[in-house]
Amino acid sequence: MNLYLLVGGPRTRKSSCSRALTGIGRAPRVVTVRMTSGDREVFVFTGGLQEAEWTAQKLINEVAKHRCSDVLVALRVRARRGAAAQFPDATKYIARFRAAGWRVSGLALLGATALPRHPQALPLPTSAVDPVNYTASRIRRAWQWS
Repeated sequence: MNLYLLVGGPRTRKSSCSRALTGIGRAPRVVTVRMTSGDREVFVFTGGLQEAEWTAQKLINEVAKHRCSDVLVALRVRARRGAAAQFPDATKYIARFRAAGWRVSGLALLGATALPRHPQALPLPTSAVDPVNYTASRIRRAWQWS
């Protein structure tokens, strides 16, 4: 499974970027995304998993029900307040996805995030003030999404 991540703090436009990249509103679902390698079926979860109270395992189970090879999801950098054990920080979600055999194919760091270095990381520190279509176009270019 190829995993594309939008990671940031509150109000860094994670959901807006996801919608700009895919045209999806709120409901998690599979859409066709044109990439330079061809059209791909991508499971999209627009909002942040922690905010929606989805564990990594819940997402893994849901994605397994669909015919897709790619996932786009948003994560908050920090754990959900008052529920850190169940809805941890982004690094713990990423570790769980990797343990399930998922590969991080794209990582956009929205806002001033403090995540460990990652080869696919695309830092976008001004995403909260840049027009969302500009941020999305930079992500598309980096991820080779048409």
